Amino acid sequence: MESRYKRDHGYSYGEMIQKQDALTVSELTEGVFSEWDDKLEIMGSICDFYDYMWRFYPDGRLVLADTILYSKDVKNCEWKGKVDCGHLEYHSLDDMLSDWLDELKRNESTKKFDEEISFIEKIKR
Repeated sequence: MESRYKRDHGYSYGEMIQKQDALTVSELTEGVFSEWDDKLEIMGSICDFYDYMWRFYPDGRLVLADTILYSKDVKNCEWKGKVDCGHLEYHSLDDMLSDWLDELKRNESTKKFDEEISFIEKIKR
């Protein structure tokens, strides 16, 4: 699958982060993933397009925080046990992708996310 990010920028979201920060996928995901895959690429494309920062926890949990809120307070990307505006918490990457499916479908950017929508629909079955 070629993500929206790769179509727009010519390289994957994961490649961009790894080259920019020289981190491994394991370091970026707190050991949850050892290799960059399509699920992570979709997450990265969504976060890039909707302007969210992300953070994994070793048990697989994932937090997304609005970049503006994050820049004011880095703790906005910590697990809080509740969901606030601009702060989204998921028990797994699969939960995050499933949650974003309706948003991707109804957003005016649907044409840009066609492959991502199709991929998420397949993994939800």
